[in-house]
Amino acid sequence: VVDASHLLAELKEGGQRHLRYNISPSWNPQAYMTQMDFRFSNRDKGMRPVELLPLWSGGGLNSSYNDNQPTFELSIPESAKHVELRAIITGHGMDNGNCAEFCNHKHYFQVNDSQYKKNHGAAGSSEGCIAEIENGMVPNQGGTWWFGRGGWCPGQQVEPFIQDVTSDWVPGEEMKLAYEVKIGFTDPPDNSGNIALSSWLVVYE
Repeated sequence: VVDASHLLAELKEGGQRHLRYNISPSWNPQAYMTQMDFRFSNRDKGMRPVELLPLWSGGGLNSSYNDNQPTFELSIPESAKHVELRAIITGHGMDNGNCAEFCNHKHYFQVNDSQYKKNHGAAGSSEGCIAEIENGMVPNQGGTWWFGRGGWCPGQQVEPFIQDVTSDWVPGEEMKLAYEVKIGFTDPPDNSGNIALSSWLVVYE
């Protein structure tokens, strides 16, 4: 079960919508039987997501990764009640230093004067995914399912990284956002795998 409440902003106008579901890379011929259910509820929060502003989308993790990440200056309507940064991050590949599947890639998000960090401390640990069984990890698969990974475990839903950035917003002024990745305390070296990233600034009214 994954909280996708932010995507309600894409439904506010009604009408037909199309959903794309990526199940595995093109080189994997395995077939899947897939079922997806949507659960809607009104939890009386007094606000709802009304605008979804796309941010960064990851890519090959190498020495130019950070140089390729744009800085955003976004206008937020003064009617906003809540603003959040939301990102879904996973690392893949086992190249330089077993990155980015089995290394701790650290993601830094700068929102005006505040910085927020998402790291993957369980990556590379010998039993990191065993600890996630009670949280949706599927045990006893083929391969090295028990090793800790950079943002995911086999069969488990990926939990979004969510930060309330409302207090970083000055009504009437643009919000400036920047993003970079470090491995240790340095920029990633070449051939460090791949980062799958979906990220948004979500506006609630």
